[in-house]
Amino acid sequence: MPDHPHAHSNPPEPVRRDGNLGLVVFALAVVLFMSALDQTVMATALPRIAADVGGLEWYAWVFTAYMLATTAALPIAGKLGDVYGRRPLLLIGITEFLISSALAGLAPSMEVLVLMRALQGVGAGILAANAQAGLGDLFPPAELGKYNGMMSGVYALASLVGPILGGTITDGFGWRWVFLVNIPVGLVALLVVLLKFRPRAPSPHDAPRDPLDLGGALILVLAVVAALTSMSQLEQGLDQLPATIAAGVAALLLGALFVRVERRAAAPILPLWILGHRQLRVILIVTAGTGVAIYSAAIFTPLMLQGALELSPTAAGLAMTPMVFALVAGGVVGGVSISRRGRYKHVIVVGMSAASLGAALLAHHASSPTVLGTAGWLGVMGFGVGMAIPSLLSGAQNAVAHAELGVVTALAKFGRTFGGIVGLAVLGALLHLRLAAALARRLPERLPELADAGGSAQLAEILASDPGALLQGDPSQALHAAQPQLATDPEAIASVLALVRDSLARSTADLLWAVAGCLAIVALWSARLADRELRRSFDEGREAPP
Repeated sequence: MPDHPHAHSNPPEPVRRDGNLGLVVFALAVVLFMSALDQTVMATALPRIAADVGGLEWYAWVFTAYMLATTAALPIAGKLGDVYGRRPLLLIGITEFLISSALAGLAPSMEVLVLMRALQGVGAGILAANAQAGLGDLFPPAELGKYNGMMSGVYALASLVGPILGGTITDGFGWRWVFLVNIPVGLVALLVVLLKFRPRAPSPHDAPRDPLDLGGALILVLAVVAALTSMSQLEQGLDQLPATIAAGVAALLLGALFVRVERRAAAPILPLWILGHRQLRVILIVTAGTGVAIYSAAIFTPLMLQGALELSPTAAGLAMTPMVFALVAGGVVGGVSISRRGRYKHVIVVGMSAASLGAALLAHHASSPTVLGTAGWLGVMGFGVGMAIPSLLSGAQNAVAHAELGVVTALAKFGRTFGGIVGLAVLGALLHLRLAAALARRLPERLPELADAGGSAQLAEILASDPGALLQGDPSQALHAAQPQLATDPEAIASVLALVRDSLARSTADLLWAVAGCLAIVALWSARLADRELRRSFDEGREAPP
């Protein structure tokens, strides 16, 4: 089958505009909220889990397994939704997510919990791909904007309340209820989807007559896992460089093999014509840029505040709250705007320009930050990104026939997540190198005795490897590893801590300039979009390349 066949689409009959429609939209928002919530809800519960069941060496994998599984499942789940229908995939995804949540809540060990988190991630990927694509079975592209904006707001809100909710449930009912609480909420959504969500099933014309490309699906999963593993290793610094390169090479080889397999597949998991479509290519690149903005701001800004203002991790995290609410507000404004005007380019360009301006002002402010100023410029950045996200998704959905809606929706979500992970890994590695160099240069000035003993470079590397942990405690352990006699010297401890705070604030401010530059490039790139009108019906097929 050629990569860019002439496409036809038998449109679904939309759900009637009665009370059921609002109920169905609410159920789709709930399942998306659950899948997003479980990315962050573990942050405050995990220390209690580790104390209860042990397995500290698996600590990070509780997060990593979920993220890997969700990201790898997205493109496959989107394709399956196009072939078999969103409703069956949603029912499978909700059921699988609830079963794995129950088993996670009953996990007797950290190893079992990691396995259940991976299974949860698969369910979350199915839900994330098909909940938002399911809206496309209810509304044509011209009406989708406001609902896409609402969904992006739901996702941002889940990220904010996740740690708060996780801590509250853990303190009040125990950590197992962090998972078990999904069950009653998910059952309600399951019943609504089962009884009320009635888009038409794919006709034989829409579904491929050839078997699905299972080989391509397997290769894609392996390529994504290898790429994410490489990014994870990159964040660990130069010590993990061989593992980073090995995983990266494996990802490239698997990616090349995937492209070759997809070119020959009769029913490819990812139709390659999508990547060659100029409008879609621009949209996917800008979408990846929004991921860089969100992920980097969420990780590096709290570090900067802890360093410069000596805030606690909790207080630094609360300073991010305006950005989350700005993301929600921007999503609503952007979604409503494109639904009213029937076009999306202007919202994307304005949104990404505002985001790049906010990031630049944040970077400038970082040289002598205040909590209020940081929160304000994060809000500007978040509002701009929030405007762009639903508009980008609506533009991608507008460019394809309805029979390809799931693939392109999942690809857009995959692009934002993958772009954020790659950006975070690269910036994290740069932060490690810059911080280690700054500490190695400045430590001898603060502690001449350390320079005389030849321990400044070793201490700098140890401190740069985990500055966040250092800021939450004291540097005596790091000092002991480099020069034991200094570990009991209060003046040495205070001097090192002050130096790390200052160096971390400066290094993080430099990274924020890199984020601002990246967003400025992405904003300029978004101007390359053709000014297309959103379709007002289901049956207009693919958008012609500009």
